[in-house]
Amino acid sequence: MDYNYCDALHPCHIENTLLCEDRTEGYKCHCKVGWGGVDCSHNLDNCASNPCSSRGETSIQTLWLKFIDLQITEHSLMLSD
Repeated sequence: MDYNYCDALHPCHIENTLLCEDRTEGYKCHCKVGWGGVDCSHNLDNCASNPCSSRGETSIQTLWLKFIDLQITEHSLMLSD
């Protein structure tokens, strides 16, 4: 019987995680945009690159790119099932 780390330990931060992937020797947390770390509990500093410095134009572009990235990630996860 295989051990399921995701079901047994719930290692990924529930609100910040798209998917907990059970692996032979552990697990991998797939984080939502803006979150990182082994368990998706690290809040990434989205303002570190100063994206709002150009009258908000860059912030709109950044949000659009994050949406596209999220769609690609979700689509990739669906294909891997």
